[in-house]
Amino acid sequence: MDLQNLKIKNSKAISPVIGTILMVAITIVISGVAIAVLYGFLTNPTRGYTVTFQLVDQKPDDFTLLFYGGPDIEYVEGVKIMVNNVVYVDYSGSLSVGDQWYFKDGEYVDGKGNTSQIVSLSPGKNDDHLIVVVKFPNNLETVMVDTYV
Repeated sequence: MDLQNLKIKNSKAISPVIGTILMVAITIVISGVAIAVLYGFLTNPTRGYTVTFQLVDQKPDDFTLLFYGGPDIEYVEGVKIMVNNVVYVDYSGSLSVGDQWYFKDGEYVDGKGNTSQIVSLSPGKNDDHLIVVVKFPNNLETVMVDTYV
């Protein structure tokens, strides 16, 4: 019996076993990836809401923010209004079409939910960063306005 032939027979016997193990491992990995992708597609997306605000009577040292409502007005649970990262309005409750907030430099905000902060606006138009965040069910908060006044 030749020693060289013996080595060849052993190496051929090992190759199919390793190949089978590798194919099973690859199949398991691909199945795991497929399940992860499908699970991501099957989760329920977060519901989007639509309501509208509009800036009216904008001047260099004051402006009015008007709530116009929208198709999802019944879902509104509150509003937070910030100018230059200062919260001037933090209101929890429903809003009605026509609700408005009047911001004037050096005065308190006139409207629902004012936080008793005196408004500080920069002189000149479009210098102040206005952000309006609306609160909806399930602790969902959505930025509805992000602009400069």
